[in-house]
Amino acid sequence: MLTRSNSLCLLGGWLDACALWRLYLPYLNLPGSSFFIFAQKPDWTKIAGADIVVTQRCCTQQQYEFLATCRGLGMTVVYDLDDQVFDIPEKNPAAAVLHRYRDGFKQCMSIVDIITVSTRTLAKVVRRNISHPHNRITGKEIPVLVVENRLDERWFSQPAQPDDKLIVGWAGSSSHVEDLEIVQDTLKATALEYPGVLFQFRGMHPPETLRELPNVTHELWTPVPEYGARMPQWGWSIALAPLTDCEFNNAKSSLKIVESAHCSIPCLASWQRPYDEFCSYDPELRWLLCAGQSSWASKLRVLINEPARRKELGSRMNKVMHEHYSWSKTHEGWTEVLSTARSL
Repeated sequence: MLTRSNSLCLLGGWLDACALWRLYLPYLNLPGSSFFIFAQKPDWTKIAGADIVVTQRCCTQQQYEFLATCRGLGMTVVYDLDDQVFDIPEKNPAAAVLHRYRDGFKQCMSIVDIITVSTRTLAKVVRRNISHPHNRITGKEIPVLVVENRLDERWFSQPAQPDDKLIVGWAGSSSHVEDLEIVQDTLKATALEYPGVLFQFRGMHPPETLRELPNVTHELWTPVPEYGARMPQWGWSIALAPLTDCEFNNAKSSLKIVESAHCSIPCLASWQRPYDEFCSYDPELRWLLCAGQSSWASKLRVLINEPARRKELGSRMNKVMHEHYSWSKTHEGWTEVLSTARSL
């Protein structure tokens, strides 16, 4: 059989961060692959020529039929998952919709050849929730492979050097409402204590208790195609990554801290699995992990008042990112996916 290197078609579910990290950045680093997002019906002339098709978030009858058609064309079907869709917190805006499609996710997964996930924790969740670990059509076992998110240091611009204005930043969507509650009181007290420090929210508006403070600002969303160029130019001095303790969040990857690491700025984060895993590569970075309310307050004050500490921790984060979370080296996860797909 003729073997074609990287003959795979990566199909983003929509123009969002999930498609960016899971499929577009791999596309940039797998020469010979293709990447598409179809607003309406898929264009088979752009898909059918590939040996492998990678999809994401398939959960409807139409998507099930699409996967079945791919199989009928002799393509190896890879189903990628970046979130714990089986147990979504009620405060997440997508919870009501995704709960209705829980069985749809499982049915679509039952006819694919490979399932890829972003973390080892998510892999365990998927294996626990799949009632049919074998493909309904072929009878073969469906491997669940871990393909971690990695940052492309070429696609992300070189970070701007923070100026004299110290900025504490947070960015995210309304799905993080509950997470922000962790640091809300700390941010208000710190903003009042340090009127010369700017507290910047990007994406979702800041909590109501912070909106009237003169040193709290809000910036609009950054378009996903421009994110890599714009995010490093925000000029933040300190980043924040609060995260509640729940099964949904524990299955996440550590993207917030990875992005901050690219910019060589320290990121205070909740002491949860995704961020603890990143910090495990350098024990000194565990100082950035906050186990309770008092930790957030005291550590934020330290970072505000000690520029040398900010620089040291930011430098250590950048080193960990480059060595373990960058496309600067061969991605073992994608290598395993391609090798497994060719062996089926």
